[in-house]
Amino acid sequence: MISAFESIGSIFIIIAIGYGLIKYKLLPENASGVLNRIVFDVSIPMLMVTSVYEKFTREMIIDSLGGVLTSIISVAACYALARVIFGFLDKGEGGSSVFAVLFSFSNTIFMGLPICVAILGQEAATYALIYYFANTTLFWTMGLYFIKKEAKASVGGYSFFGGLANLFSAPFIGFMAGLVLVFADARLPEFIFSTLKSVGGMATPMSLIIIGMMISRVEFSKGLIDSKSVIALSGKFIVLPLLTALLLNYSSVPLLMKKTFILQAAMPIMAQSAITAKKFGLQEEKASFLVGMSTVLSIFVIPVYVVLIQLFYV
Repeated sequence: MISAFESIGSIFIIIAIGYGLIKYKLLPENASGVLNRIVFDVSIPMLMVTSVYEKFTREMIIDSLGGVLTSIISVAACYALARVIFGFLDKGEGGSSVFAVLFSFSNTIFMGLPICVAILGQEAATYALIYYFANTTLFWTMGLYFIKKEAKASVGGYSFFGGLANLFSAPFIGFMAGLVLVFADARLPEFIFSTLKSVGGMATPMSLIIIGMMISRVEFSKGLIDSKSVIALSGKFIVLPLLTALLLNYSSVPLLMKKTFILQAAMPIMAQSAITAKKFGLQEEKASFLVGMSTVLSIFVIPVYVVLIQLFYV
């Protein structure tokens, strides 16, 4: 328990560093974009390769397949509930499809992955990617479909297959490369492995610095909190994690996977929600605000779930 709190304290300090770098103009506003590219396209893929290669066997990976189904069911069920709720609340202002994704989808890479690794250890990285796969697959298929349908967007503007292509991101390719190495029983030369591990080790602290930079730009004075916003945040931080925990109680997946999935479900709103809302002109200001607000709130919410998983999953 003490080590978990120490990990949380370390996370907050690194986030505060990122916050201060932008707030006190030690770095330009666009610095987070540059760091984003380095982390997402270089460091995280290398972390994925070394995590799978070093920590997992073929048998362990095969035993984890049940977790994919569990995560898909939990996110899909939460999304279906959100569609009903926001469909009922929609009084003609539109955007119910956007609120549904805000309710249901987590920031599983820039928030979820580094925090799961920092709190649960590097072994959690592969399980975090399994949840990421389910979360991202449903967002770019089911979530995108209903946003497009509501916006009555033309297929040519933002195609289904174009959205599906987002699944094959650099982190996911790194994850797949690690799986290939494990199943082929291949051995990397030591100098290559150490290089991958060194660069991959940058992913967690740099991601947390980027999160701090994001928080520094949240504008709390806009007064964008209303009943729909509260429901969306409640769904993200309460309904989805508890639904995930409930389903995991009936699953025989490894204990570490259960802890990782619950933490991933408790992460703030998926950043691509705001980008997609802007693309289709549906509640774009509200979506951007709630992504930022959920990131700030996660500083208080995540420690609660860390305590809960330490108490109930031992």
